[in-house]
Amino acid sequence: MKVFEFHFNPKGTETKVFETFVYEPESAAEEKQGYLYIAGVLNNVLPQNDRLLDSLANIIKREYYGKPGSLKENLEKANEFLAAEVRKENVSWLGNLNFAILSLSAENSEQDWQELNFTKTGDIKMMLARGNEIVDISSSLETESSHSSKIFQSVSNGKLLAGDKIMVLSHDIFNFFAAKNLIRRTALAATEKELKQILNSFRKELAQISGFCLFIFLRRSRFSVLKKIKKPKLGFVLIPFKVIAKLFSLFKKPKFKPLPRIRPKFVNPFSGIKNWFKKSLPRLSRVEITPAKNSWTKKNFYIIVLLILVLIVGFFIFFPEKKAEIAQVEQTLAQAKFKTVQADNLLDLGKEKEANLLLQEAHQELVSLGNGRIPLQEDVQALKNSIEESLFMINKLEANPSLELLFEFDPDQIDFVPQKMMIFNSQLYFYNPFSAQFYWFDLAEKNSQFITASQNIKLGNAANSIQLFTTPNILYSLQENELWEIELELPYPDLRFDLLAGFKENLYFLDKNTGEIARYANQGKDSPLLWLRDGVEREDYNGAASMVIDGGIWVLNNNNINRYYAGSLEKTLEVDIFPVLQNPTKIWTSSSHLYLYLLETTKNRMIVLSREGKIIRQFQSKELDSLKDFSVSPDGQTIYLLNGFKIYKIEI
Repeated sequence: MKVFEFHFNPKGTETKVFETFVYEPESAAEEKQGYLYIAGVLNNVLPQNDRLLDSLANIIKREYYGKPGSLKENLEKANEFLAAEVRKENVSWLGNLNFAILSLSAENSEQDWQELNFTKTGDIKMMLARGNEIVDISSSLETESSHSSKIFQSVSNGKLLAGDKIMVLSHDIFNFFAAKNLIRRTALAATEKELKQILNSFRKELAQISGFCLFIFLRRSRFSVLKKIKKPKLGFVLIPFKVIAKLFSLFKKPKFKPLPRIRPKFVNPFSGIKNWFKKSLPRLSRVEITPAKNSWTKKNFYIIVLLILVLIVGFFIFFPEKKAEIAQVEQTLAQAKFKTVQADNLLDLGKEKEANLLLQEAHQELVSLGNGRIPLQEDVQALKNSIEESLFMINKLEANPSLELLFEFDPDQIDFVPQKMMIFNSQLYFYNPFSAQFYWFDLAEKNSQFITASQNIKLGNAANSIQLFTTPNILYSLQENELWEIELELPYPDLRFDLLAGFKENLYFLDKNTGEIARYANQGKDSPLLWLRDGVEREDYNGAASMVIDGGIWVLNNNNINRYYAGSLEKTLEVDIFPVLQNPTKIWTSSSHLYLYLLETTKNRMIVLSREGKIIRQFQSKELDSLKDFSVSPDGQTIYLLNGFKIYKIEI
């Protein structure tokens, strides 16, 4: 344990007093209780309160070492002392007292952590540094009114590990350190000399302010969310020896119970002397007991000895591995908990995006431990569940929203399996890339009709009217419930019509193989043009799933969304969302809609995003177990979902 105290300009003002107190065990009894650190600032001090900090520190020390117990119990006398001052009408310190108390359990060779308990009142900052990570642990304390009869009410705790550093800073010093980026620099310092070198470089500025900083560097303990690690029970250690005892028991000689003694039946000699002489006395049959043959040969004996040796060696190999596995899980838990504390601080600062990413990292670390039997499984699952709850809230996930069944295809009556869905005016349109049938349903009139094309319908578009594409290059236009055919020209040989989107009178086709986008004006009647500008890099779109246009072109490519404008790539959205996005199948928007809509069939999920990629809403339901496609009403208030043979609607 290394402790460094720095006081800046202690006599720089007559209206403020401050002090730090470091108490380390001085006897065997005190060693069991551990270490105590206190720091305080009293502003607007009056003469009668000149020694208030010292009196308060002495009471806390006396209780801490004199009456072992929890820190909260030890603080009762301190609260009584301050309440007595109020009864004496000494109230000038109320609202001016800033006081921090930290206790650290004694070092223990059987564990590699030390328990930290801490509390405070006022604006003192307590920072915990681990490696490159720094978190304000004092923010976890509830803010209590300084006019309460109990000044110290909330006590927080945690566990510290080797290399952790605690920094306790008065308000003015913290503000200075934050402005000069000294919090991280001092946290990385390992020795008093390094700390002094850093602070000396700001000697002039520090001479203008008054306050303290207290550094506590741990050499042995580590910060953890874990409860005390359960050590393997003695029974686990004795397993191989129990097995050996069982094996040796096989060599014991069998034990036989003696046969019951049988007495000969007495015959009356007077009942027939002649017969008595002819008959012999009853005799016991001789029972020969042959000891069980011992089937254990010399060869068997050597095999058993070898097995015993293997068990012993295996045990001493396995046990360190088990211990290492526990340590690994412990470390992962500690890191995950540390990130959750940081995320809470970021949320308090309104930095939701950063908190979301940090919580996702922590969740992934826990997931990486696996779902099988692992050490500290209950702790892992509890923390994972807690993180998921926070992530669901931040990512606005609505599980099992209210779904309304609009209608359902009857496969027994209709030989049609809908796969794709579009909406135009008040009608829903359905098609299947492996069928020539085209089905429409009128939402207002509740009537429907089948239309059959000459070939299987591969692509569909409903931006300005209904267009259907079939291979190799045939475009159908739906007019008055009839399909009119147009043969499309090719801008270059072997153009692949992989994705289709429309905007006003223009149609756009994406060739996944080349990354080119071909534009057909006048509903496909004009000659095509290559829309991307020369010099613009063509992306690898072999994984592209969907394309839509709202004045710019959005391409859903794996888990990224590219937006093109005026023939050039404008931006790429990386959707940082929880649950993590995996293979979304469709993106949709329009110039009259505010949001981007994503469909992820593998997770039964609909996602609504802003055009900057910010999460607006998520819907996920167990009923949506066969999601195929979706459409959005012109006013953006209703989403229609194709789920197997059922069509649901959900209001947003």
